[in-house]
Amino acid sequence: MKNHYSYAIYFVFTVTVIIIFIELMNAMYFRFVLSEDMVGFRKGQMVYELAEKNKTSFLSSQIKGSESRIMSVLVDIVKTLFLIFVSLLFLNRTFQKFGMRVASGNISIVKRDFRNLTRKEINFLCLVAGLFILNKLVLQIVSKDKISKYFALKISLMGIIGYLLVLPLAIFLAYVLLEYFGKKIIVACYLAYIIKILPDVLINDNVNFDKMEQVDVKSFPDDIQHLLYKYHLEDSVFKEKIPGSEKNAALIGYGKGARMEIYGNFTETDQDQLFSVFLHEIGHAKENTLMRKTIIYITLLIIELLFMLYIYDTISAKFTTEIISVFTAFVLLVFVYRALLRQWLLMVYKIASQQSEINSDMFAKEHEYGRELAETLFNIVIDANDFLKPTAIYNFLRSGHPAIYARIDYLGE
Repeated sequence: MKNHYSYAIYFVFTVTVIIIFIELMNAMYFRFVLSEDMVGFRKGQMVYELAEKNKTSFLSSQIKGSESRIMSVLVDIVKTLFLIFVSLLFLNRTFQKFGMRVASGNISIVKRDFRNLTRKEINFLCLVAGLFILNKLVLQIVSKDKISKYFALKISLMGIIGYLLVLPLAIFLAYVLLEYFGKKIIVACYLAYIIKILPDVLINDNVNFDKMEQVDVKSFPDDIQHLLYKYHLEDSVFKEKIPGSEKNAALIGYGKGARMEIYGNFTETDQDQLFSVFLHEIGHAKENTLMRKTIIYITLLIIELLFMLYIYDTISAKFTTEIISVFTAFVLLVFVYRALLRQWLLMVYKIASQQSEINSDMFAKEHEYGRELAETLFNIVIDANDFLKPTAIYNFLRSGHPAIYARIDYLGE
């Protein structure tokens, strides 16, 4: 039975790497097409029309965007392969023996056994968990455009203190809690997390009037005013006092407490394009996107909780050996799940989020602002040098927004 679980995990690992590799090839090919002075889309697509109309700026933007995507996907591949290697230290017997040989040395501050946990087993837990944490710290550094000496020192100290002190204490605490409370502590942790995130949804925060100011909607066209009144947003449209460089808009909150915030300088933009953005956000208000996404997320957390209990009750015992206890197997399976498997469960949430964006786009299109919204999306992408053409499956795995080129096409149909 253990082999069945292992093969299933290896299958997910393989599919994940293939998807990321395909995205890398896609970005590299798109970069090559752009270098040949082609826009990379077929005639008949609206994105082709917009790209040809603004070819110079499009090529400049997308060359930068594709190069940035190539680098980010390369980081994604290296990160994923590293996490797979760390997972194999536990899942694969050959790798596990190597890890145990390393754990036999003085690689932590632990000097003796702790209850039923041997010192070697604790060291092995520290080694594998420490490598997972190292991955997080390295990504923090890589994600920075400029790395100051202070930031590098802070991350290094956090890593050392975390490995030497926090990690062993966390292992001892987890062992004691699971020994005394069993799976009740797992349920309690998930319930506490759900209770923690609920106020973010149920309580609407206040407008930051130091940065935002109210917009008088009476200057808007009658059809826009009508929709704002219909969805109780007539007194809830705000813009930045000092516009930032990036143009965007967001619906914040839900129900009668929802508000629309406009970011960036839209004064130079065609007014119809600005109203198309309003309609997109009103579309979110219509379908109560935030509440719907929260319900989906909490549902996924409950499913995850049930899966954690299944790991605790059933799967962990299948991965025990003469040197790996049920506790160690459970902790390491949780690390593997969180690092590499959880993203597949959260894909459901991201697909739901993408569908919400599509529904809001369709709301704007139904009110005759589809083309204007398409042009606005195109301009935002070009201004920000965002990558325009991801593969669908990679976008499902990594993003809560549909690919912009796809949105432009169905809006322009």
